[in-house]
Amino acid sequence: MKITNTKFPQFQLASEEHRGENFALDLFWSSLLALSVLLITYQNLFLAIGIFYLVRFCYYLLLEYFLGQTLGKLQTQSTVVNRQGSRPSLRQLCLRNLLRFISLFSAVSDNERAIHDYYSDTFVIHSSTVSKRNIKTWTALLATLLINGYFFYYVYQKPNKQHYDLFLLLLLAVIPVTTFIQLIRKRRKNRK
Repeated sequence: MKITNTKFPQFQLASEEHRGENFALDLFWSSLLALSVLLITYQNLFLAIGIFYLVRFCYYLLLEYFLGQTLGKLQTQSTVVNRQGSRPSLRQLCLRNLLRFISLFSAVSDNERAIHDYYSDTFVIHSSTVSKRNIKTWTALLATLLINGYFFYYVYQKPNKQHYDLFLLLLLAVIPVTTFIQLIRKRRKNRK
């Protein structure tokens, strides 16, 4: 997805860098929230996977519906709008966020929008009227504390869990954090 701001001149579309940063931060926060819910509701692996994606879907849907942006978009001063430049409808946001999980290659598009934006007729724009919040430092600190907290909780409080369940849950916690760290490193490398 190459953003040139030529196909939709009425909007200042969020840059690829901002979209990547949004993705990394939101992947971390939505996964963290989902894992927190799983600690309370865990029954079996298949139900856990369903709950994991349901909580992540609700994270995106509720934040975009009520605030117009997720935590990642707060960092980059981005917001989600419809074709008229106003807040998208609930139907548009539901479609947008369902497609986010169905489309494995949501960043692959040749019309300056991700696939989930194209089909829901929404845009992610940069808005200087949105206050920028620096949440990266808090994200890194919280990630470290929570991964350690999850590990100790499961080792000491849930000794009857089978080893493969513990391994898969820890893997679910590590993947978003690793992705976040890699995207930050790539971003820093591209700046140089």
